[in-house]
Amino acid sequence: MIANYTLPLALCGPLEYAEVRLNFSQGFQAIGTVLSPLLAQKVLFKNVRDATALVQVQWAYLGIALFDVLLAVAFYYVPLPEASDDDLEELANRRSTVYRTKVGPFPVVWLTLGLGVFSQFCYVGGQESIGSNAGNVDYLLRPKVLQSFDYTTVGHTVFAVGRFLSAFLNYIFKPRWILLFLYSGLIVTCALQMSLGGDAGVAISQLTFFFESGVFSIIFAISMRGMGVNTKTASSYMTAAISGGALFSPIQTVIAGSNRLKYSFCIPLAAFASGSIFAIYLNIVPAARNQVDPVYEHRDRQRNNRKVLTNTSSGSEDATSPKNQFGLAGILARRKQHKPEEPSTQHVERRGDHTKNWRVEEKVEPVDLPESPSPVRKSHGAPRKRDSTRQPGKEKTGTPTSSKNVDGHGEEDRIRQFASHPSAVDESGAITLPDLAPWPNEDADDKECEIVFGKSISSAL
Repeated sequence: MIANYTLPLALCGPLEYAEVRLNFSQGFQAIGTVLSPLLAQKVLFKNVRDATALVQVQWAYLGIALFDVLLAVAFYYVPLPEASDDDLEELANRRSTVYRTKVGPFPVVWLTLGLGVFSQFCYVGGQESIGSNAGNVDYLLRPKVLQSFDYTTVGHTVFAVGRFLSAFLNYIFKPRWILLFLYSGLIVTCALQMSLGGDAGVAISQLTFFFESGVFSIIFAISMRGMGVNTKTASSYMTAAISGGALFSPIQTVIAGSNRLKYSFCIPLAAFASGSIFAIYLNIVPAARNQVDPVYEHRDRQRNNRKVLTNTSSGSEDATSPKNQFGLAGILARRKQHKPEEPSTQHVERRGDHTKNWRVEEKVEPVDLPESPSPVRKSHGAPRKRDSTRQPGKEKTGTPTSSKNVDGHGEEDRIRQFASHPSAVDESGAITLPDLAPWPNEDADDKECEIVFGKSISSAL
């Protein structure tokens, strides 16, 4: 029954989040493990005193069974998607180079599957052994606090919390790291369970449930990676591995029956130590690491987009920078990158200097013109005399009747140039321009045009 929903959950979304989905969904299954014994003991069997009351309780169980049948019929008619062999093979071909690697004479995917099945067999055996005897050993150590059933209920609650926590940790860290950590915790707690007593022994017993929580889902999801068309066959092997509970638990029960309950925890200790071989293999064999490490395609796309934006703005990007790393360090570095920073005093000063320099660069330098009159054009003829009939203040600046320029400059350009000179502004602030001689006629090529400075045209403006 476990594999019936485990495989669809592992395949129903992005493969890199298979461990997250399995641990999260099995967290609710663990909640059911906590609630069902409580309902049975506190509600259904609370007032059972004779056979008639027992028959009434059986009707409740019959109703639950019929509800499961109706749910199965509904799933049969609901158009659920199915992963075909072609789809599974297409997923495996995305990383065909990695999945076709060999470790010695064995393909890495089949070696990983074989060790995963063995690890699952040992884990389920140790889990069932602890589930059958943890409540008894806790009651033996602290008999006046809770009953054996209550200790087991507390342990299952810790187990449910651990599965939700494992789902979160699998989103941040690599699953093979978490698997090695959980197996190490199981080995240590089982060894301490054999020697500690009192409250410390009870605490270690409850902590064992926590380390058990995420192992099954991680082993299952890791072992399915890269199997392609053999995924369903591999799933059947993993389903058969849960038969380990039928082997280890009876052995521990026999040892515990001879007044050696604490010593009987050597059986789950041996089971977990054997299962940890798989976790060690995943972390020390390079081909296995490349196979089972999830490839976060959407994270890579987001990281590449950030690199492109950063390269566009700063010109270069270090691929080994913390914000491009996997896991918690990368998340914190990226959050710090997007956090706005207050401008410092030095930044403000630099910004003010930049504005000041910009204003200086934009300032137009005045044209240094000679104070004495200088001829615009010289000719070999006699100089042209100025008309003495003009009255002060009513001088007329000769404007050309044609669009021809003198020395490449037009009349308006010459006025702007003279106006920008400091000598073009008198004491009253009025702009003065030189008294321009009449514009030469077209037939006056041999005559001279001179410019006389100092005449005010403020009235003319």
